[in-house]
Amino acid sequence: MIYKILFSLILLLHISSALSSSDFPQEENDQETPSSSTFVSKQPKDPQEKQASYDYEDLLNRAYRQMGEYLEERLKQSQTSHKS
Repeated sequence: MIYKILFSLILLLHISSALSSSDFPQEENDQETPSSSTFVSKQPKDPQEKQASYDYEDLLNRAYRQMGEYLEERLKQSQTSHKS
């Protein structure tokens, strides 16, 4: 079970870093005008990219939900073990 949590955490870290690096353009100096090649659109125009974005969000949501369920279960187990 601990391996499942570690895997989820690593997966979340990897996906969140990939999303954060691709969603926002690099900051440039205010004096320079950004060229059209440095602009990154937040809304993907390609339907496959849009679907991939939703898949990542779904994966993140499921991982967070599983993590929360596991932590709640562990909390309940620790509370019951301390009471007895």
